[in-house]
Amino acid sequence: RDQQNIEINCALNGIKVIENNYYTSYLTTLSGADLVIYYDEYGKRLLESNVRTFLSLRGKINKGIYNTINSDNKIFFFAYNNGLSGTASDIIFENGIIKSIKNLQIVNGGQTMSTIYKAKRDGLNIEDIHVQMKISVIHDKENYTNYVSKISEYANTQNKVNKSDFFSNTYFHRRFKEISKIIRVPARGSRTTSSKWFYERVKGEFINDQLYMKDSARRKFLLEYPKDQVIDKILISKANLSWELFPNEVSKGAQQCFAKFASKVSDLYDEGDPDCNEYLFQKFVSQFILFRSVQKLVSKASWYDGYRAQTVPYIISLLSFLLRKKDLDMNWNKIWEDQEINIKLLDFINELGELVHYRLLNPPLGNTNIGTYCKKTVCWEGIQKLSRKIEEIPTLDY
Repeated sequence: RDQQNIEINCALNGIKVIENNYYTSYLTTLSGADLVIYYDEYGKRLLESNVRTFLSLRGKINKGIYNTINSDNKIFFFAYNNGLSGTASDIIFENGIIKSIKNLQIVNGGQTMSTIYKAKRDGLNIEDIHVQMKISVIHDKENYTNYVSKISEYANTQNKVNKSDFFSNTYFHRRFKEISKIIRVPARGSRTTSSKWFYERVKGEFINDQLYMKDSARRKFLLEYPKDQVIDKILISKANLSWELFPNEVSKGAQQCFAKFASKVSDLYDEGDPDCNEYLFQKFVSQFILFRSVQKLVSKASWYDGYRAQTVPYIISLLSFLLRKKDLDMNWNKIWEDQEINIKLLDFINELGELVHYRLLNPPLGNTNIGTYCKKTVCWEGIQKLSRKIEEIPTLDY
């Protein structure tokens, strides 16, 4: 991985704070100029183990950091800012000086680092900007990734961080990111060249990758990664759990849905699992294509009258349930090749959708809150009974 090729030669005043069999921690101070130099050389590779990349200046925290740099209060930046937390695989420390940092990862403070870098790019004076940094050298190489992930999770308290953000360092998501950089989508329709799906492993990555591109480079980037081919772990979780017959879990909202998905894939795919491969990536993306197609269908349907977030997963789960009863499965390879859903299948889904939607909007007595009812297992059990009304499934190449 790219982060394993980072080696920073420096001369930073520091102190060794803790040393044991598991890790050694140091405290040091970095100038804004130091940070800019490191970011210029290594870019977002320094943030590979962070739960997020740069989230722009729209957020209150990042805007505050930027405004402090751009004011007379910048002399107090060190006092105001919580600083950075980092991990490394090795540090050369002699006579109170940190001389070298190998495989540095900023696991907390990525927003601070990126905002300082943006301020410099915008022409602001960062001469008086300094930040403290805690660096932990992990000695247990066998469990290195797990320790870095935990440090990242426990260190992040400044900005709101969702549960799904912490899952971005697991093997499943790292592997999916690697595959997304390799596997191409066949040219189709008005697109004369092949393209790729952008797997957003960390929040804000798609925008961040384009942040400092020139117009020509950005156009080239968007040809390779079109905006309608961006997918993240939340979208994958909704699509996958809908197909795997958990519509009630999807109806609980993005974070609870993802928690269920995270638990599921963590049990299935250990570090280096060969089943976490290109076919799995294509299958999960195809499930999302199905999910997005059903979303569009529902929104335009004459029978639709609200609760799309609940209706969509229940339709997909009922379709999956019907196919399983006949020992059939969806032809995910065909969906991947076509990058769309067969029109005959969409017509059938529309028929299912009307049945499902009516049932959801007319729950049994005692269930006045439809949103709450959709989160219950009993709701899904009721939808499964609709299968008795489906006499036949259209003949398709499933």
